Amino acid sequence: MHYLIVDDDDICRHFLARALAKYGTSEIAKDGREAIELFAKSLSTGQLYDIIFLDIMMPIMDGRLALTSIRHIEMKAGLLPGWGTKIVMTTALGNYESIQSAFKGQCDGYLVKPLKMSRLLALLRNLNVIPRSASSAERRASLKRLTAAESDADQGQSSGDAR
Repeated sequence: MHYLIVDDDDICRHFLARALAKYGTSEIAKDGREAIELFAKSLSTGQLYDIIFLDIMMPIMDGRLALTSIRHIEMKAGLLPGWGTKIVMTTALGNYESIQSAFKGQCDGYLVKPLKMSRLLALLRNLNVIPRSASSAERRASLKRLTAAESDADQGQSSGDAR
């Protein structure tokens, strides 16, 4: 996975970079303008980001304007909505209006700070950016079904032998 982290806060950038290091390589931008420059470069080289994490409240250019600009660049390049880079808004703004506005701007996900690893990974799985892995509860349920099926098969075979 190749991803871009856009945030003016060092702590958030560091958290995302460390949390996702095992999934691929990252690049960092500190504001929306820098993000647009990096995105345009990635598009021109054919190395599109798999996902962009975009803060909303940043100096120079905020995340909403950056989101709109990135989607416009994709459209000009012939990428249909839903076929471009996944964009997840990462922000302290958890109010309905901010969330609604971000999705109207065609973001793919929205995470409210402080970021939690479990929510981050769940969102990435839902967006099919990282592989889905079965939870321990799912693995136990699957093992239980397999054991029950084997037991049923053994019983069927035993009763068939007795005839």
